[in-house]
Amino acid sequence: MDIYRTGTRLANRYEIVAGPAEKRSLLGGMGIVYLCYDHEADRPVALKTFQPQFLPDRAARDRFLREGTTWVTFGHHPHIVHCYGVERLSHGTELFLVLEQVAPAPGKAGASLRDWLQPGQPLPLETALLFALQIARGLAYAG
Repeated sequence: MDIYRTGTRLANRYEIVAGPAEKRSLLGGMGIVYLCYDHEADRPVALKTFQPQFLPDRAARDRFLREGTTWVTFGHHPHIVHCYGVERLSHGTELFLVLEQVAPAPGKAGASLRDWLQPGQPLPLETALLFALQIARGLAYAG
């Protein structure tokens, strides 16, 4: 598996709008997230997969598949990103989670907690408590 570029179409369905080549924040410790447009479902999605060096690890792939399959069963909840499904590409070894793409909050560059944090400044107490409540509700639902 390669790190795909903007404009690439996966499974003749998901067109990559942005990936780690354009946004470093889409590259994590073990995973890569691609912001895509799903031409079949007519909606923006995020595709999450492994970094290429972790793909050969069968145990990691099996765990990823189990976690993705479980995530799909959660259905919709306002404080959990929805997982539409798990896709296999490239001869069945390349797994992708097809996720709801979360829009950035007004005035923010992205939709992650990192986008709300300012270096050297704490979150306002009201904002921190709201985030804690939303996280707790999502965890309780997934429980």
